[in-house]
Amino acid sequence: MKKLAIFDLDGTLVSSLKDITKSINEAFEYFEINSITEEQCMNALGHGARSLVIKCLEYAGYNTESKTELEEIINKYNQTYGNSSNSNTIPFDGILDMLKNIRIAGYKTAIVSNKPHAFTLKMSEDLFSGLIDLTFGQSELFPKKPDPSIIYHTLSKLGFDKCDSIYIGDSDVDVMTAKNSGLSSIAVSWGYRSRDILESSSPDYIVDSVEDLEKILYII
Repeated sequence: MKKLAIFDLDGTLVSSLKDITKSINEAFEYFEINSITEEQCMNALGHGARSLVIKCLEYAGYNTESKTELEEIINKYNQTYGNSSNSNTIPFDGILDMLKNIRIAGYKTAIVSNKPHAFTLKMSEDLFSGLIDLTFGQSELFPKKPDPSIIYHTLSKLGFDKCDSIYIGDSDVDVMTAKNSGLSSIAVSWGYRSRDILESSSPDYIVDSVEDLEKILYII
């Protein structure tokens, strides 16, 4: 059995699409930009807030006229999302029990996400208090996933070798992050990428339920 399970956040541990889409559209409304759908927002997720906003602007058919304007829109989204109650963001069914169980079995747990660090940390504390040993979101300290730097830092902080650790996520970016870091990978199919995309990224495992995820974590 591995000793450290590192998780992505959005689409892996939590269902957050409704709140993210709502905040994007509120920010866009402020600038009189067309709204986007949840499906479009879902397709734009995975590469951090800046990339999310830029991709959603493309879906909305809006071309920013200047870098300053783009930064204003990104800042407005971050402000809107930061002030949101995120009342629709909840752990997927079975996630809390799974985290409790694997910790009883001896796992340490961490979250590494491309969501901005302040948002990631708050969500981890609000939803997973006592169940996560270390949380990192995207910041100026490290490049975004799939760069392995933040994974290496997590391993160093918790005192584990890559051979003792596994990365779990819902996207091709997560699988690539694991590969770049030298970690085994588990892709979950209930998140924000299709099974075809997951299969094409060649993770070590693909699971279709939280129960199956827990079972694999006990035997790898």
